[in-house]
Amino acid sequence: MARMDPDTHDLHLQVIVFGAATEDFLGALGHPDGIWRLGEFKGWKPVIRFDGFPADPWADPAAGDALEALIPRMDGLVLTDDFSTGKHYAGRAVEQLARTLRPGKIACPAVVFGGGALAQEWETLSAAKLVLATEPSAAHAQAAVRALAKEMLRHVHPR
Repeated sequence: MARMDPDTHDLHLQVIVFGAATEDFLGALGHPDGIWRLGEFKGWKPVIRFDGFPADPWADPAAGDALEALIPRMDGLVLTDDFSTGKHYAGRAVEQLARTLRPGKIACPAVVFGGGALAQEWETLSAAKLVLATEPSAAHAQAAVRALAKEMLRHVHPR
């Protein structure tokens, strides 16, 4: 859920980036610190923080724990893969993510920066329509973030 800082008027949004092409996606954003600052929105300054995880974060207990710790603050999700470069998504990990999110975050806004199989699998597991599914290329990363930000901000009601 978006967090608001009344002193700075920052509106903090948390996005989890998950999958085999996570580094490609984050690199294409051009923000090495993983933080995007957007223009003013209803008197607030949105700040989107991206935290990336590999194709199967639960293969490393520390990564799995870090992912699960972020879930209560998660406002959006980017799922990634890139079969053209051998960066396949892990179906078992995607299913684990869906189970982990089920108690309350499964229907948060999500985009797929990857192939159609991942998009179809996520829509089936989550029973929610994706905000956007796009090819995993640097040229599409910014569009994915814009679509996700637009959807996340639709659900924010700053006072």
